[in-house]
Amino acid sequence: MSDFHTVTFPKARKVHTCEECRLSIAIGNRYARHAGAFDGMGYALPLCLRCDALNTYAWKLARKIGCDGEDGPPFGGLVEWLLTVAEEMTPVCAPPPQGDEVTWLSESVTTTARLGLPGLNDDPELAGHFAGLVFRTRENDVEGQKQRARVE
Repeated sequence: MSDFHTVTFPKARKVHTCEECRLSIAIGNRYARHAGAFDGMGYALPLCLRCDALNTYAWKLARKIGCDGEDGPPFGGLVEWLLTVAEEMTPVCAPPPQGDEVTWLSESVTTTARLGLPGLNDDPELAGHFAGLVFRTRENDVEGQKQRARVE
């Protein structure tokens, strides 16, 4: 079985949902369509262009630090992967218990810049999109903890 991966940038003929940020991709907007096969399973996933840019950034980082295909950023888990890698690269960047993500994100971006990759600071729109995804991830984590507490 052959593994492969392709990326195309079609215009949406129907509304899609981005695999990363879960926002809608409107009809007529361009998006990144990642398609391929891995371990005998096919996939076709839409990403908005901002999340595709984050995905590209994450894979450049993954290759720079020596991650192979299975340890790289997964679709739908890009933010968590980037946060984990940033924490491992610079332990002082770990988010504090109260969750000062803005300071932490700034320090993490500086850390990735030290690896010789363009930082998220180079693209304010991309940095803003990533910051929004970080906050949404944190909110979902808190909401999940509340739901589990209610069940127990």
